[in-house]
Amino acid sequence: MLSTLRDEIGRARELGVAVGAFNVYNMEMAKGAIQAAASLSAPLFLQSNFANLEAAGSQSFVAYLKELAKEADVPAAIHLDHGKSVDEVAWAIDQGFTSVMFDGSSLAFDENIAITREVVRLARAAGVTVEGELGAVVGDEDRALEYVEHGATPQAFTDPDQAAHFVAATGVDILAVAVGNVHGHYRGEPNLDFERLRDIHRKTGVPLALHGASGLSAADLQQAARLGVVKVNFNTDLRQAYVDGMSAWLSEDEGQLDFAKLRMRLVEPVAEVVSQRLTWMGWRPGLFHSSA
Repeated sequence: MLSTLRDEIGRARELGVAVGAFNVYNMEMAKGAIQAAASLSAPLFLQSNFANLEAAGSQSFVAYLKELAKEADVPAAIHLDHGKSVDEVAWAIDQGFTSVMFDGSSLAFDENIAITREVVRLARAAGVTVEGELGAVVGDEDRALEYVEHGATPQAFTDPDQAAHFVAATGVDILAVAVGNVHGHYRGEPNLDFERLRDIHRKTGVPLALHGASGLSAADLQQAARLGVVKVNFNTDLRQAYVDGMSAWLSEDEGQLDFAKLRMRLVEPVAEVVSQRLTWMGWRPGLFHSSA
């Protein structure tokens, strides 16, 4: 069922689990994510960024995602990931997204606050959930890991006091943070700054989002959830599963052009990855019901 996931996020916080947020680029990936979440009775965010929406045929792909969410046996939000402007967010709200993110992490602090506040104003009028970001989730894995391992405090990481100011000034529902998490593949062992995460949660009191979760262990994901993370983004793992599934199909059925079979085949590897990550985070059938 199509949802803002506000109630589900609150329930997840009570249970100490996080809700999975999965970037999907086509129908097969979206079906795989929904299929896996439904098997575990887990709510989920189906998300995409503006560039992919344009590449996929924005209005038609959004319409497909909305129908898929409405027909799902679990609550599903359609989420704009890393919106870069008020115009992008306004477009998503107009198209029926139930959750949006404005990423002003590359802006000056005061400018990030001003634009995020405007996004919150627009979203509130439409009943849409808002995620903001403070601190930069970088793609330079080695640099991020080096800072954490040696105890230094890089400018890119989220400052707990600034985070408290940001949340109070903007009214965001969810705050994406940078605590050593990175987008893309980790080069080496991830080492998240859990003390920083604990401090951010204590000082802001809002649900937190952890981007760049592909490559994190079950222990990392569970610890993050205990420290206030209620939305965990997975992207690279899903893309890798999809590409690997395509490669396997081509090697096993070279020259076969049955696209109907191919599309059904590509749902499965995505569903397997989503199911594994949700299980790592503690999801099981009946979790909400049995704990109510």
